[in-house]
Amino acid sequence: LLQSHADMVALAQGRQIEFVPMLQGETTGPKMRVALDTALSLGSTRVSIWRRGVVPAEVWNEIKAYGAEPSRPCWVTRSDNCLIKEPSNPTVWLLEGGARFGIPSPEALFSLGYNFSDVRIVPDGFAELVPLVPRDGTLLKELGRDAIYVTYAGGHFGFPNPDAFNSIGMDWGSVRAIPLEGLAQIPSSPADYNRFREVDGDAQYAIVRGQKLPLDSVLLDILLEAGHANQLYTLWDGALDAFPDITLVRGDTSCDGDVTAVDALRILQETVGIPHLGFCVVLVGNVDCDADTDVVDALKILRWVAGLPTNAPAGCPAIGTG
Repeated sequence: LLQSHADMVALAQGRQIEFVPMLQGETTGPKMRVALDTALSLGSTRVSIWRRGVVPAEVWNEIKAYGAEPSRPCWVTRSDNCLIKEPSNPTVWLLEGGARFGIPSPEALFSLGYNFSDVRIVPDGFAELVPLVPRDGTLLKELGRDAIYVTYAGGHFGFPNPDAFNSIGMDWGSVRAIPLEGLAQIPSSPADYNRFREVDGDAQYAIVRGQKLPLDSVLLDILLEAGHANQLYTLWDGALDAFPDITLVRGDTSCDGDVTAVDALRILQETVGIPHLGFCVVLVGNVDCDADTDVVDALKILRWVAGLPTNAPAGCPAIGTG
C-alpha cells in the first residue's frame, strides 16, 4: 500500500487522483485491519477486495467490525499529540499539525508529558509519508522555551509578543509543544511565490528566496494564472520587516536573484500566453530597452547566460545589473 501510493504520486505529479487500493482478501483479520488503517491514513475513503480462493469469514467479520467503529487510531487520522514508532526503527515520532517530530530521548518523551504506553506501532515506511513541515496555522513551541511560532506556506514565523499573537486571532489553547530544536526542520522562510500581508495594512507581498516584493494587480494576476499565491496569509504588523526587499536584477524575470535560461523561458511563455512564474517579466524582462518584451529579449538573455555579446543599445542597463 505504501509503495503503490508513492508510485501513484510520483507518476501523476500535480494531479488530484483518488487512491482506491485493491486489497487481497485471502488473509487474516488482523492483517486486513492493518491494511484498512494504512489505506485510511493515505487518504483513501474506500477500498476494494479481490481474492485468490475464498475470503475467510474472519476477514469479512473484521471488515464489518471496522466499518462500525466510531473512531480510528490517532496515527490513521494523523491527529495531534500522537506518538508513533515503526517496528524496525527505534525512533519515536510525535505528530503535530500533520507533521512528524523526532523525540531524541526517553527523557524528552517524559518531559513532553508522555510515556511509552502512549506509543502506537505503525507499518514500516509509514513515518516517511508524514511530512516534516506542519500544515498552515499550526502553533508550536519548543520544550523548555517560551517563544511561540506559527507555520504558514511551509515556513515558521515567531511571535514577538502576546499582542502580535492576539492581533491575528490565534488561540492560546492550540499551541503544541514539540521537542527541543524541533523547529530546525521547518524552513525559516515560506515557500517561494506565496502571498502575505500584515493585519493592519493593505499592501500585499510575494516572498521569493526569503525576500519580499510588493504586488500590484498585474504581478498578482501572473502568479494566480500560474497557480500560485491563491492563499493570502495575514501576519501581525511588522512581521514582514524580517524579509528584505527584493533587488530587481535586469533579466531576472523570476525574481529569484539569478539570471538563467529559465528567465528566457518565462519571456517566451509570456509571449505565447502560457501561464508561468516569471512574475517580474513586466519589470525587468525588456532587456533591450525597446518598446516591448518579446522573443528578442529572451534571446539576449540566453546569449548573456552563454557568455556571448548581447549588443545592448547605448544607455540600456546591462543584463544582470541591479
